[in-house]
Amino acid sequence: MSTVSRRVFLKQTAAVGAVTMIQASASTTSAAEKADVGLYAGVAVREITPPMGAPLWGYSEGVRLADGVHDPLLAQALVLRCGTSSAALVTLDLGRVPRPEVCARIRERALAAGVQNVVFCASHTHSAPFMELPGLPYVEAIENNICEAILEAAGDLRPARIGVGHAEIDIAHNRRVIRDGKCYMRWRNAERVPTSPVDKEAGVIRIDGLSGEPIAALVHYACHPVILGPDSMGCSADWPGEMRRLVK
Repeated sequence: MSTVSRRVFLKQTAAVGAVTMIQASASTTSAAEKADVGLYAGVAVREITPPMGAPLWGYSEGVRLADGVHDPLLAQALVLRCGTSSAALVTLDLGRVPRPEVCARIRERALAAGVQNVVFCASHTHSAPFMELPGLPYVEAIENNICEAILEAAGDLRPARIGVGHAEIDIAHNRRVIRDGKCYMRWRNAERVPTSPVDKEAGVIRIDGLSGEPIAALVHYACHPVILGPDSMGCSADWPGEMRRLVK
């Protein structure tokens, strides 16, 4: 398998990819930026941290109830419009995206506001609330906050330009160890023993205003957000949240 095909294979098969968005502060749109340049972008953020006592998702060691907030969980919406087409990319500090019926309701509200397509991406943090069962009291609040982020971003579109790049990040390890024909799990690698294969490439998409000020940055990097571990009872975006803070 070639290097390129192996990288694609890893990104498509490993359920550890995280996409996080870093929102930049808004700026005043100049007269030059009001010209129709084709691409328009808007961003908005809402907090989706659940109340204390909410069951946390992600581990099989038993029921974990949130007893604190290590760092807030966010829903971040990037809305893009080009011509008559529009789409929202919503990044969520959740283990999984909400249930299909929840996503359908969000898409309906977005469409009513002129956003034709909505793509959801959960970072897969294991320190987020359980969202799978209907009737959980905080799920409706999270749904409304996601909708509010999309609608605010759609109402704040400004001329923009887009760029792409990549970088190397070296914080991940391959937790599957093959020894004597059997597979063993190396859950933690505090000693930083070299492992392979590991995809160290981070993809970056940056959205700027026409004057060069940053609107948002999207980062994709394949690494499981399980740094805090099952003994932590605090809500956290895990490493994607810390990366977001540092980049911002």
